[in-house]
Amino acid sequence: MTRRIFIYVDYQERKLYVSPTFNGDKTEYAQRGGSLDTCDLTAEDLFRLFEVKNIPDFQKACSETQRRYHSCLDGADSPKDLLPATEMDVSELPQLHADELIFILENGRQVTAPADWDGRMESLYEKVREVFHSIVSLAQALNSLVTGQGHGFLDYCEGFMISRAESDVIDGYLYARSEEQYQGADNTITKSVIFPDGMQMDVKCCGSQDDPSWTEAVLFDRRGNEVAHTDVFDEFEGKWELVHEGILYTMIIKMEGEPW
Repeated sequence: MTRRIFIYVDYQERKLYVSPTFNGDKTEYAQRGGSLDTCDLTAEDLFRLFEVKNIPDFQKACSETQRRYHSCLDGADSPKDLLPATEMDVSELPQLHADELIFILENGRQVTAPADWDGRMESLYEKVREVFHSIVSLAQALNSLVTGQGHGFLDYCEGFMISRAESDVIDGYLYARSEEQYQGADNTITKSVIFPDGMQMDVKCCGSQDDPSWTEAVLFDRRGNEVAHTDVFDEFEGKWELVHEGILYTMIIKMEGEPW
């Protein structure tokens, strides 16, 4: 029997809502034979019930799905006890044990987690890198044969918006002309993004006691180790690019109100 758990991702509250565990489906119960327990739903029916885009509909899907599973222990005249969806933090995902974890993302898109994933973000990032590196290597090799061009790069790009007030403060430090305007060595301003493979880029405005500030971008791996950095510049907003292991990482910083 395939054990399935559906997980609704609430972006606004930064929470997960987790369904009860559903054991098997109509086809699996029929193949099993001799079972007094039954299910009215095929796997396709089950996934269709969870085509939801909000928490109330997710709760309804959890209840309706439970009604479609029938245990030999259910009383004929007593109402079925229905388990509610439960709230969970991302850090608690390793506690879930099922054959399939199906995440319901933005706009109701369903994504099944890798079968051997242990629920930790670090291992998920590692799987992303493994898959992307394999696919990119294949695409680069075949493209090279077809076009005669070099391999090129896989490109990750993330944007970061800063307020006008933040922009004014940073520009003041970058173009400071007197001691009272200098940022100071212990007052670094850092903006960070995390890419889909778990790598992190920091763009920093670094201060000095007796000179205008300067900027740089630094790339870190999933363990926090620095793997690449840019030269020193005197601009903070704009496009920052670093390459590591054949992947181009781009961070674009813009002031609020500016078009992307």
